[in-house]
Amino acid sequence: MARARHIHVMLSEVNIISAAMKRVHRWNQQEDRNQLLEKILTLKQILSTADDLDQIDAKTFLLPFLDIIRAEETSAVITKLALATIDKVISLKMLETRTKEEIAAAVDIISDAVTHTRFVGSDPASDEGVLMSIIHILKDLLVSTPGNLLTNESVCEIAGSLFRMCLEPRLSELLRKICDTFLVEVIQHIFTRLPEFTESQRDIKRTVKKLHRLIKRKAPRPPSPTVIALETLDAPPVAESAEPAPESLSPANAGATEMTSPDGACLSKADDESPVDLTKPIIGLTDGGSAAFVGPSLETPPAVPVWSPAEAMTASDLETSEDEEETPEVVAEKENADKVTAERREFINDKGVKFRAAIPKNDENGAYIPYGLPALQEVLRFMTTLIHPYDKNPENNLNLGLQLLGTVMETAARALPKYATLMSLIENDLCRNLIFLLQNERLSIFTLALQLAFYVFEAMRGHLKLQLEMFLTTLMNVVSSEAPKVTLEHKEAALDMVLRFWRLPDFVSELYLNYDCDMYCSNLFEDLTKLLSKNAFPVNGLNTVHLYALDCLLTAIDSIEKNCQKLAQGAEPYRKEDIVSRAEYQQIRLRKRHWTIGTEQFNIKPAKGLEYLQKNLLLKDPLEITEVVTFLRENHRLDKAMIADLLGNRKNTQILIGYVKSFKFSGKRIDEALREYLEAFRLPGESPLVAHFMEHFASNWHVSNKTPFRHQDCAFTLAYAILMLNTDLHTKKGGKLHKQMTIDEFKKMVKGINYDKAVTYGPEVSLDLDPQFLETLYEAISKEEIIMPAEHIGLVKEMYDWKVLLRRSLNQRYDFGKPGILDADIFAQLWGPTVAALSYAFDKTVDDYVIRKSIIGFKKCAVIAASSRVMSSVRTAII
Repeated sequence: MARARHIHVMLSEVNIISAAMKRVHRWNQQEDRNQLLEKILTLKQILSTADDLDQIDAKTFLLPFLDIIRAEETSAVITKLALATIDKVISLKMLETRTKEEIAAAVDIISDAVTHTRFVGSDPASDEGVLMSIIHILKDLLVSTPGNLLTNESVCEIAGSLFRMCLEPRLSELLRKICDTFLVEVIQHIFTRLPEFTESQRDIKRTVKKLHRLIKRKAPRPPSPTVIALETLDAPPVAESAEPAPESLSPANAGATEMTSPDGACLSKADDESPVDLTKPIIGLTDGGSAAFVGPSLETPPAVPVWSPAEAMTASDLETSEDEEETPEVVAEKENADKVTAERREFINDKGVKFRAAIPKNDENGAYIPYGLPALQEVLRFMTTLIHPYDKNPENNLNLGLQLLGTVMETAARALPKYATLMSLIENDLCRNLIFLLQNERLSIFTLALQLAFYVFEAMRGHLKLQLEMFLTTLMNVVSSEAPKVTLEHKEAALDMVLRFWRLPDFVSELYLNYDCDMYCSNLFEDLTKLLSKNAFPVNGLNTVHLYALDCLLTAIDSIEKNCQKLAQGAEPYRKEDIVSRAEYQQIRLRKRHWTIGTEQFNIKPAKGLEYLQKNLLLKDPLEITEVVTFLRENHRLDKAMIADLLGNRKNTQILIGYVKSFKFSGKRIDEALREYLEAFRLPGESPLVAHFMEHFASNWHVSNKTPFRHQDCAFTLAYAILMLNTDLHTKKGGKLHKQMTIDEFKKMVKGINYDKAVTYGPEVSLDLDPQFLETLYEAISKEEIIMPAEHIGLVKEMYDWKVLLRRSLNQRYDFGKPGILDADIFAQLWGPTVAALSYAFDKTVDDYVIRKSIIGFKKCAVIAASSRVMSSVRTAII
């Protein structure tokens, strides 16, 4: 019966919208509008002859309404009626009884039409009513059962549309808040499905690249003062004299209007009007068929990140894709694409309407490909860009990004580590942005960043060892900071977050095991204990900071006390291998103490530091080249100037040779290899030393690559020339009077250097390097300076430190260990500060709660001291 009623529902909708269209007198005067009405009336005849809606193909009863939604000359009232019909189709589940292929095609054309809605604006209330209907349909479509068959492109377009309206300041606050709520539901739904998806690196990269090509082929159209288009709420009004947008945001055919029709073809209409200025976009896919949402009362909104799949692949993805051999399928796809001529792909009729084939959304069997990891990767990537602290993101963007990423972590944090493509975003961009956001002065942003960080590290700390170390170190800096911008509330929030981490089961033991017992990590547990002890002593009366610090210390004591109680109640004692393991960790701690002292002495005088390490058996005597090179490359705490001081000494030439050989230059362009080389130490300023370092670099690079140079002297000369070019292009001396080196001057500087002195060349042999190769080098240096991090501070230094962290994290392993093995060692460091803090708090306060807490803390320390796990010296000291 329900299915039979569907036919009557559709007939009613047809009657309502046809009556509304007839009431508008001008519908009878324009051919295109008459065509829309004719389609509706034809549909009425089809519905009248059917007994059940399932007898009619879904496209047949959907397309007349979708054509109205797409029509530019449609009023807001008519558009809203058509949208209401589509909403009923979704909410009454009219599609769910059909075949999978038919459902996939239907939801795809619905998504495409609704995300490209156009209508003639009248008054703000009516316009926002239409927008309200749009976001309601997009949400319902995506979270419905048929929505699971949407393609990756469709999901990205839906998400892009919702993001645009959430961040569009010209819309009412109520509409934006509702859109926020719907967007949370959408994000929650698609990431709830994450465990259903499988990961195929090749398929994901190919799908993302197809998304890139599709978006780049679509072009924005000139603005119309009367037409509102959903997909370009991000384009502010511009004057006719506005300059075209950059190529990265505005494709070359920006003068054409384009839209994808339901049958898979693209319609484009040539237009000579001024192009849309997209140099300051709000947000959104750079999709086709765009028209500006303009009006006399609208203000130009601030710039925010652009939803652009062209940025979707991370640096690691790009590196992998460059090294990866192309499969026969990929090669065939490229060859076929090259064979398709412009005449076959595009056709413009006599009315200026362009027909162009769209990129297929089907697999080799013709079936629609449901969305999966590529769509989720795109959405996650864009949300991560919203919280970038250095992109001048407005506070609204930061709030929205943090809230939505929090929803992702609440929904799928445990499932994310199974997918390398998603984890690459989390390990790099997400963690970096979160940690940098801890410098934000706004308490709301700071608190949201802390909340999101807790979700990330609580669920995925096994994959984020060094990121967690940097996060906790940053929190310690916040707590100990005396800067005016760091308020008491910031310190309270930071300590509260430390307390939440310490309350995780066995987290304190994990800290001690993974950081204090790691040669190349900081003594994180020891440093935190000192910080908490310092903040547990009130100076001008107790406040929440002191209570949080005291709670953290007591939480660690409580964890150890529970383990002692279990042992007292007959729990299985430690095995022999556990005792051996503890002895090994104690030996690591001793070696680490000597290692730290040796590093400090090296940073004062390199020879003295190496001598200390030899004395304590951390380096062999006499020195082995490989050991010294490993020490220089892996110890990130070394002063880069001191590294250069050691390597620049002619007595240490063999160490320099081994050091240069430790770099993997094979397959890298000479300027890329030079960047990596100069990041590792601080190049001295003296010319002889510079030449000394560059000679060994050129020798190793030439051995690894050979071409395009005939001799290593050519590589040396070019590398030196690149250094000079870098200095010349990026120097700040001279100001406007400084004339930068041109490409021709650079070519002239390295002219005739490609030769081997031992070989005689005839006049027909060119001794010049390939001009295109030199132009590539010049362009690379011009766009990105070769930076020596030791000479910089601020953002440049922070980004380099993060790059080093990522490089170190490749070989790091987070060990969850066995609970309680290291309790005695942890308590040996913890009892002193804790007992002192408890004594001070007990003696100075009159608050009953603090007094009771102090007494309980004393009792637990006594229980631990009585345990057989604790060393006798510690027990005696406590008593």
